[in-house]
Amino acid sequence: MVPVSEPSSFDSAALLEKYATPATAISTVTSTYRNWVGPWSMSSDTSCYREAHIMDTCPRNFDRNELTNTCWTECPMEFPLECGMECVRQNSDCGLEVSSKVSALVMAIFGTATFGVVGELVKLGKKLTWAVKCTNQLLLVMRGIIRYVRNVKTEDPQTSQQKLLLMLYQTNNVVTDLPMAIYACMGKEIPSKLQLSQIVLATSQWMLLQALTYDDDIISSWGRFRAFMKGANFTDAAEEITDGEIESLETAMKQNSSCGGDLKSLTDRVWMTVNEYREENPSITDDELRLKISESDLVLYDVATVTNNCMQHLISESSVETAYTTRETLRKTFGVIINDLIESGKSDNGTSLDEKMTAYKWIDTGLSPQWSHKDIHSETHMMYPNHLRTF
Repeated sequence: MVPVSEPSSFDSAALLEKYATPATAISTVTSTYRNWVGPWSMSSDTSCYREAHIMDTCPRNFDRNELTNTCWTECPMEFPLECGMECVRQNSDCGLEVSSKVSALVMAIFGTATFGVVGELVKLGKKLTWAVKCTNQLLLVMRGIIRYVRNVKTEDPQTSQQKLLLMLYQTNNVVTDLPMAIYACMGKEIPSKLQLSQIVLATSQWMLLQALTYDDDIISSWGRFRAFMKGANFTDAAEEITDGEIESLETAMKQNSSCGGDLKSLTDRVWMTVNEYREENPSITDDELRLKISESDLVLYDVATVTNNCMQHLISESSVETAYTTRETLRKTFGVIINDLIESGKSDNGTSLDEKMTAYKWIDTGLSPQWSHKDIHSETHMMYPNHLRTF
């Protein structure tokens, strides 16, 4: 493997023209598990609040009230009956439910306003060293790229390398995941607008060619993956990994599940897509952004597919019922993250999500090949109050 340099002949502008954007990139994740609803269980709560917005056009999964020009969240299965601003259980007394919720709502709003969803997420981002974060991200990204290349070759064994590269330039793995991993390994903060500099593009190109040439040999052992990292000029990270961390990474390499990597990739795309919409139109309103996101493939397909594909992994670590509960928690968490980015993602100049970059720190370290469903369930359960759990 040859180290990456920054040759003067490298035409980054021409290469960049071939790239999709975070919002237009194609998801490489396909459904691997039937999307059953799962067993029904009685919630410990008696009702939940309905999210509402004053809008001319409603996002999906919202009901419209023409008289007040408002959009209201549809009631979930656990609380199927509409009761003013709430959703309640079947056969519940609407008036009693409303009065019992008032004091709880005050405390929930105070907690959310004081700490916020992002504040809780950031707590998860203080566990791993820079070297581990770099290595972990590269492992996740390269596994996703290799999986995509293998699927393409399975469908068409005669696909040329040039065509494969052009196809890769349109995928989320290359448009968002790989540049973010490179920035992390360079020891740099992820910029609010993911700028693909010449060195990032050159490094990406080298890594893609390695994946096309060596396939999964790159991630078959720590020794080979370390050689790959050094070839990409990430020698410091490769050398700083401790024996205990190497053992953990080797265990991750042997796992067939791509759940952790896919969840991280999905969250990267959520953050970067919201950012892209705001960069394209600095004057976009929260309602316009909410409507646009609700009609995107991210919300319509990808959140459901990625979280559902985790079912086999979740079942292997728990029970079927617990796995469905954790899947629901994951889906609701994505809803909270999206809402949080939409409602408070503006900096002083109104054009970027700098204030929300801390959200990425959670994803940066919190989702790894070794993540546990218990960690996800306990951490996400504390992130949001009951009246927000409507995704």
